[in-house]
Amino acid sequence: MRQTWLGGIAISAMVAGLVAAGLALAQGVAADKIVFGQAAVLTGPAAALGINMRDGIQAAFAEINQAGGVGGRKLELVSVDDGYEPTKSIEAVKKLLSEDKVFAIAGAVGTPTSAATQPIANGAGVP
Repeated sequence: MRQTWLGGIAISAMVAGLVAAGLALAQGVAADKIVFGQAAVLTGPAAALGINMRDGIQAAFAEINQAGGVGGRKLELVSVDDGYEPTKSIEAVKKLLSEDKVFAIAGAVGTPTSAATQPIANGAGVP
């Protein structure tokens, strides 16, 4: 539980700082919620990595939300399976940005997928 609490503090502080910095009107930030996106392996041989990452983020978000969220906003996570394949990860991140309108990308699993998607998020100005 302590790891979740410490992770929750770090996430809460990061989001509070970004929101305070004037990103309150940013994509994925509404009066009542902040939406994060995750493109990670959720099926196949490496699924445990992505599932555990997702579960950890959701646990931290639940703790933050139970304490009132960040600036009164609840944190939400939208997860998309990339099967640990860079091509699928690119598609997933594009979907998260264009359709789900997420505030930030979090919880990626693996170097190949992260290397493929980081330029897309950076190009969109999304943390």
